[in-house]
Formats: sequence, structure tokens, C-alpha cells
Amino acid sequence: MKYKAFALVLRPDRPDRPDGPGYRLLALSGYAPCTENPTPLRFPGGNLDPGDTPEEAMYRELFEESGLGRLKLLRKLGVHRYYKEFIQSHVERHDFLLLAPVHTPDRWTHVVTGEDGDTDYRFTYQWLRADETVSLSDELTTFVTPEHIPELFECAAPGSFQDG
Repeated sequence: MKYKAFALVLRPDRPDRPDGPGYRLLALSGYAPCTENPTPLRFPGGNLDPGDTPEEAMYRELFEESGLGRLKLLRKLGVHRYYKEFIQSHVERHDFLLLAPVHTPDRWTHVVTGEDGDTDYRFTYQWLRADETVSLSDELTTFVTPEHIPELFECAAPGSFQDG
């Protein structure tokens, strides 16, 4: 069994956005060194190290893969268990919802740090509207629903956020 933790990060839209108020969800596309093929859009996250809690692993992976520090934890979205053919293993994935400040950049690229297998990969970050989440890797969309993240799908005005 592989134990993983992922950060699903919301950011309030900037007031000057032409498409109105609401929230966006952080997604990354990545490139391995010496390759030109991007990975599908996904969220920052990865394996738990021995002794890690899922929350500790999620914050470590978020920092290593995006450069973002300890963002506000809104709530744990849930745990999903499944078999992943590519790695020939069962997976237990813990997903957390976090809130980034409104001034977080619209796009940025980060070179992965740490000691995992993705060290030195380049990840490019962008913010997705609810209708753009169809471009995410199917593996990671379990909790990307109006029931789990209503803030993303209801176009709630920034500042009206409820800590679930």
C-alpha cells in the first residue's frame, strides 16, 4: 500500500477579473528533466515518509513542489483508496483543502526540491475555474465536486468564505 497526501488549494479571484467573483483551484503541469512531454494537470502532493502524518506530508510536498509555505488549512476533504495500475500498488490518498492569499501569482514555474523522485522537475502552476477542472487527471478528481468544494462551484464572493 502506498500512502499519499495532496493539497487542493483555492484562491479567491482578484476583484478586477472580468469573469466575476469566486474561487479558483490550483493545478500544475510538469516536465521531467530531459523530456518535452507534460504530465496531465494535477495537484501538489506525494508519498508520506515514515513517521509523517498525512497533513505533515501534504505541507512538505506542497512546499517542495510549488514553493508555497503553510497556507491556511480549511478542511480535510477525505481519504480515497484505489488500485493504481501504473505503479502496481494499492493507494490510500488523503486530500486537504487549503486557502491561498488573493495576491498569489496567476501563473508561476517552480523547480521541485527535496529528495523524492520528482526532484528537479519543473512544474508550472495555474488557477482553474470550476468548468476547467475537466482537464485534471482523473485519478485526482474524487473530491473535486460541488459537494466537497462548494466554494469553487457556487461562485461565492471572496470574503464570504466559510471554514468548513
